[in-house]
Amino acid sequence: VWCGGGQLPGRLDRSTAHMLADVADQHGDGEIRLTPWHGVIVSGVRASLADRVCGQLDVAGFATAPSSPVHRVIACAGLGCPSGVVDTQADGAAVVKALGDTAVHVSGCAKRCASHDTWPVVLEGGPQPGTYSVFRDGALVAAGVSPADAIAMVRSL
Repeated sequence: VWCGGGQLPGRLDRSTAHMLADVADQHGDGEIRLTPWHGVIVSGVRASLADRVCGQLDVAGFATAPSSPVHRVIACAGLGCPSGVVDTQADGAAVVKALGDTAVHVSGCAKRCASHDTWPVVLEGGPQPGTYSVFRDGALVAAGVSPADAIAMVRSL
């Protein structure tokens, strides 16, 4: 079977990558697949070990429960991209912690590269560097708000 989990937006650090490699070597077929949605999949796991592998992914910070808010937030590269004007990775992680049941796309600019799907709530970088425009169901709710204010707005949308 395959065992997977989602991660808070951000970069996969070295120690977590080594842990994943160890889990894949010990309990799977040695392969790790990274998903565009901040997730990882360990393939070739014996069904009898699936719960153990999922537990190890949870310990490493990957959400294996389908109900986790991690699975309802996507964030682009943000400041890691020449077009990004906000730290979408850090702000995306903060959105996960503030999130209710709403799905949120955190984008560093108007291109919305992380996802071209329709999202109920979008935080879009701009119009000034370091600010967001907030959209709900495609309609502009606020423009030029700080990341903290945009994240606070997510709770009420």
